[in-house]
Amino acid sequence: MKKLLVLIIALVLIFGVSTVVVAETSEEVTGFSAEEETDETLLEESEKLAAVRAQLKQFFDEKKAAGEHAFREAYVCDFEESFDENYGVVWIVYYWTDRDEVVSAVNAFLQENGIDQDLVAYMESEDVAEEPAPSETEALVKAIFEAKYSKEIAESESGYLCSVLYANTDENGELEWALCRGSIDETVEVLGYVKLSKVFLTTGDAEPFGTEFAVYDAEKDDFVLMDDDLSAYRGLEEKMVKLGIAYPIGDADYDRKLTISDATIIQRYLAGLNNKKIDESLCYVDEDDEISILDATKLQRYIAKMDDSFTDAEVIEP
Repeated sequence: MKKLLVLIIALVLIFGVSTVVVAETSEEVTGFSAEEETDETLLEESEKLAAVRAQLKQFFDEKKAAGEHAFREAYVCDFEESFDENYGVVWIVYYWTDRDEVVSAVNAFLQENGIDQDLVAYMESEDVAEEPAPSETEALVKAIFEAKYSKEIAESESGYLCSVLYANTDENGELEWALCRGSIDETVEVLGYVKLSKVFLTTGDAEPFGTEFAVYDAEKDDFVLMDDDLSAYRGLEEKMVKLGIAYPIGDADYDRKLTISDATIIQRYLAGLNNKKIDESLCYVDEDDEISILDATKLQRYIAKMDDSFTDAEVIEP
């Protein structure tokens, strides 16, 4: 009995050692363990996504540089990496847009460049009007537009655009004013930023409004252009920021929110430490049309709620 027990123990030990040797040999042959293989797969997928994101960002930058207005508000997001049990990509590269022409152009770009379309997806901007404009307001503004610019519309080659982005009503629900977009024929030139009192409006040269956007004033029954005095329309500029068509002054990182990051970017830019050029016009916080440490200081004071003199933009606490 003792001999049998000793034999069994010996066989178990021999089998265990053999298994370890086989496993170690297998690892030596392949060059990496199962855990190392997982890490390598993740690295490869990460590099693939990073390359796709770089290509997509370059595509967006080229479109913007070429003056294609639809791309002005679209941008590529950082991706997050996550993988299923088969190392399949779960998170992908996202880009933000609410323009169908951008989505179509991106899909064509992916197909032309042989990029897996499953790696890219778009998300609509969250910065939309809190309440859609009533259909009767849309119809009213469109009728006024057609009547006022009938001659230009008749002479146009490609028609016109007129839409209401936001309708502001009084306590009785009566229309006071509406932010609208209107243009006849194609946008021919991107101007960049049009400075209003507390924001920069991103727009192109689109007649008849010149800046593509205008305010319909119900009391005047007429359009008020963006280079007129807009102070009577409370909340208008803040609404433009929420709609994604304007940036608050001081928004150095283009996220439409004022944070300490914006002040830091200005400081680093002045010290020559930024890796990329910033748009100085967005950083003229003290309104002297020259970027300086005073702009960063005024922005810091505003974020710390020590100065509220230059913007109605949302402040994000650090």
